[in-house]
Amino acid sequence: MKKQNSDSPVFELEKVSYYYRNQQALEDISLKISKGERLIILGANGSGKSTLLKMLDGLYFPSKGSIKAFGVKIDADFFQNEENFYDFRKKVGFVFQDPDVQLFSPTVWDEVIFAPLHLGFSNSEVLRRAKTALKLLDIEHLKNRPPYLLSGGEKKRVALATVLAFNPEVWLFDEPTASLDPRSQSRFLDFLDTLSDRGNTVVIATHDLSIVEDMADRVLVLSEEHKMVRLGKPMNILEDIPFLSKHNLVHDHRHKHKKETHKHLHIHVTDHEHKD
Repeated sequence: MKKQNSDSPVFELEKVSYYYRNQQALEDISLKISKGERLIILGANGSGKSTLLKMLDGLYFPSKGSIKAFGVKIDADFFQNEENFYDFRKKVGFVFQDPDVQLFSPTVWDEVIFAPLHLGFSNSEVLRRAKTALKLLDIEHLKNRPPYLLSGGEKKRVALATVLAFNPEVWLFDEPTASLDPRSQSRFLDFLDTLSDRGNTVVIATHDLSIVEDMADRVLVLSEEHKMVRLGKPMNILEDIPFLSKHNLVHDHRHKHKKETHKHLHIHVTDHEHKD
């Protein structure tokens, strides 16, 4: 993989579309993501957020258009080259929405050493990285536990540790706050702050508006027609209630009190917060 020019975007998408079994999942997406940027991909369920993340991770390739990562076009041919494959996988980490999809080893320790071990790090470096990841995420006590016996929040932290252990430049998160209790969500947001402080590029796909203001430099909004309908600053988008309503990110919520019924806006967040 060629060395990236320091001024090049981390990712550059040009007129990207993707079809899944003849069904359109994304249409005509053009986007540049800069090094160290925090981008949130916002959209209702089924808008194509996860598909876009998987394309950035080289798991899917465009049906139309092209994607560059670190200044180099990525496609099926690119990943056929072993050097390209390992170089890219060291630079980009993906945290799936459902940790059960990501966790498959007999113990937490086996999970955390898996990626650095297979990415060619020395044994001593693998051990150092795994111990550091467990400590930073405060899961050292889970080291010998099988992942399937962990709570949802613990599984999420183990999933983070599996990526942290190989310390990628870019982190991709798919609905990271889904199903988290308040304490686990707070820990996750603290972790995101740590990544930002380190200068990592962070891309988050979510419909959770509660994390947007604090966690994003820019917000990309996908419509239910799988198109990019807005790209801008978080508050400019969050304050545009008609726009959010149009794209199914807020809605009128009906309440009945005795004989009277009234409505107020309901914002889609994980802790069911209401905004009047």
